[in-house]
Amino acid sequence: MSLSGGLIRVAVHKITFFKLKMVFCMVYLYNMSMIKNILLSAVFVCASAFLFSCAHVAAKKNPDGIYVAKAKVADRKIIVTDEKGKKARYIIKGVCYAPDIAGLSYWQHYKTDLSLIKNIGANSIRTYRPLGAYFEDGSLNKTQTLQILDAFLEEGITVAAGFSYEDMRSEGLMEQYLEMFGNHPAILMIVLGNEYNYHYDQWFTKKEWLKKLKLAVKTAKKLAPNKIVATVHGELPSKKEYKKYVKLGLNLVMTNIYRGSNFGFAKDDWYSFAKNMPWVLGEFGRASVDADGSNAQRAQEAALETLIRSMESGYLFMLIDDPAKGSYEKTPGAGMENSFGVYDENRQPKEAVQTVKEEYNKIKGVIY
Repeated sequence: MSLSGGLIRVAVHKITFFKLKMVFCMVYLYNMSMIKNILLSAVFVCASAFLFSCAHVAAKKNPDGIYVAKAKVADRKIIVTDEKGKKARYIIKGVCYAPDIAGLSYWQHYKTDLSLIKNIGANSIRTYRPLGAYFEDGSLNKTQTLQILDAFLEEGITVAAGFSYEDMRSEGLMEQYLEMFGNHPAILMIVLGNEYNYHYDQWFTKKEWLKKLKLAVKTAKKLAPNKIVATVHGELPSKKEYKKYVKLGLNLVMTNIYRGSNFGFAKDDWYSFAKNMPWVLGEFGRASVDADGSNAQRAQEAALETLIRSMESGYLFMLIDDPAKGSYEKTPGAGMENSFGVYDENRQPKEAVQTVKEEYNKIKGVIY
């Protein structure tokens, strides 16, 4: 072998060894990166599991709190299954919650309002827009919304998340919200609309609403398959209307009833045609100011005591007074629309707070 040939072979060997070394280093670094990612993922999963575990423990500290892994309607009852597969009958001792008429300021108030909700003994809230936080353009703030839902879970308060007609449009807010949070364990049910039967031919026709509702039910069941899908009818629906709702695929029809200090024969009338669904009130209540502007706090307190004792499950209308509702009478004898809260607009308690708390605390919300 010539000297030049030997030098060339040595150079080739050195280059090959260098390449192999580089490849080894790259593989090593890649593997270390993969290991790091795996470890980080494991830490994230463990942390998430720990947080959900803490939330569940906190929910259990509230005797009426429950982790909603699955919710359904069967045999005139609401049945909730927790993350351990344990089933319970769930009785709603609820309150309607809307810190502003547009439903955009939950983030600013939820920490304070959670304490007000707990103070009256409620175990569930019903919203008219989805419970969450929003950016200025109206889009969802995922991080802050998750914080709100987690906070309600930790306190053992379930959520009946409401959506308006506009929210139900294709790729609208309902779809966005349910894609992100439809399976969150704080959510008990998805509520589509609110007493729209009172507004046929004013906002849209009955045909348009039922068509929209049918599509929304299908979407909600696809994105939140383990939650109850409901709507709210103003007063009791007729037997024909009830059957139509069932045909559309709804799991539950709630009713808004204002008949003074009692519900009359509403319960008996409901069960005369509703063979599977429980009687659940989407709204009930009494204002603290009468139509003539006089103070009616005593009347509100007395009415709520009787109404809560007469109901099976339902949502008291409402938590906090909303001046934007206007100073007109909701229904004859019920008082001013803007004074139905058990707390005033400054979040100060009315006389009814203690009575609602006493009556709700008599009701067992979770029955295993």
